[in-house]
This record gives sequence, structure tokens and C-alpha cells, in this order.
Amino acid sequence: MQVQIRVEWLSESALSVGSTADAQGLGVDKATARDNRGRLLIPASSIKGRLRHECERIERTLGGFVCLPPRAEQMCPLAHPQGQCCAVCEIFGSPWRPAPLRLSDGTLLLASLPEPIRTERELRPFDAQVRPGVSLSRARRAALGERLFFIETSAPNAGFRFQVTLEGELPSTRHRALLLAGLRCLSLLGGGKSRGLGWGRVVRWTVDGVEADEAHLAALIAEGGYG
Repeated sequence: MQVQIRVEWLSESALSVGSTADAQGLGVDKATARDNRGRLLIPASSIKGRLRHECERIERTLGGFVCLPPRAEQMCPLAHPQGQCCAVCEIFGSPWRPAPLRLSDGTLLLASLPEPIRTERELRPFDAQVRPGVSLSRARRAALGERLFFIETSAPNAGFRFQVTLEGELPSTRHRALLLAGLRCLSLLGGGKSRGLGWGRVVRWTVDGVEADEAHLAALIAEGGYG
């Protein structure tokens, strides 16, 4: 079945989504991801990884078989008792199965920004902040020497909204229901979760071109056996 889901994800805390490659020239060790216009961005790979994790957790809780990514030899179909693919791999793919589901980057909705914001030079002081940190030894429960670092995060409590589109050809309504249930549980994105970063939630849904309220969403999830 052909599926198209569009959601708005509301950031309820500062986000740490980016890489060291983006940090050159900023004087930080890790910078936030941005699009070619300088606006905050959540890469599709970050969303897909976390969403897959949530779907795996749901499927295991309900007794379904789920393989053990990311090691290829522990993933479907090699790891499946019948040499098939688990429901999660049928949605997100595996090393031997192309993913039928395509995810867009999480793009910042313009309504989240003040006007006029036109360039990265104007935008960065408003939407981001630099946070210091220090590496810790969990075994010793103490700070490591000479391990001070700086990361750039989105501004806290700014209420940024990001739009994500998911579309593809899924095998059944059950797979769609698992995907919707996973999105419903998508409360963390990016790094720094132990420091209170990356919290948020989906606040608006459009499923197959129809805007879905909570009752409609619950019905679709229950239809696939995940209610």
C-alpha cells in the first residue's frame, strides 16, 4: 500500500544535531546542522535511526521478532528464523533489502522564525547557543583532565517546529500502524539526551493527504493491531 505521512515535530528543549565537519570556523567542537539558507535542520538519517529504534521497541514489546542492527550478520534475512524479514526491516530496510520508506530532512517551518531573517549571519545569534561541557569517566564518576569541549545547540524553549515527510510502498496496514505508533513515541532526537537535549513531540499529522486528529490516529494504529 502506498503511504504518505507528513508530521510537524515540536522541539521542547535545545537540540544537538550536527557534526564536527560543520564546526569549522565557528570555534566549537560540534555545530548544528543547517540547510543551504542557514536554517536549522534535522537530517533524515537522525530521524530514521531514532524512529527505527522506537518501532523496534514497540514490536519487541508486543512479542514480534526483531533483528539486531547495526551488525549485518545479526540482521534480516540472515538472523530471521525463517530467512525472511522482520516487520521493522520491511519498513526501514536491511543490508540485503532496500528500504521502501523514504524520509525527508526535518526542515524548519518559517512560522518558527522572526521576520526578516534572510542570512545565516542574521539567523545564528537568534536560533543557537554555544554550551561548554567536559568529558566524564563513568567508571570513576569524575571529570577527565584536559577534555573541555564546546557544542552549538539550538536555542532552548524556542518552540521550533520541523516538518518531516515519510512516503513509500509498505506491505500492509499493519506496517503503517507500526510506523505511526513509532512516530507517536518520537520524543527524542539528536545527541546530548543525558544532558536534557533533544526532547520534543509530534504535534500535527497528515496521513495520506488527510489531517489526522488523535481519534483518527488511534483508529489507524488499532486497525493494524497496535492499539
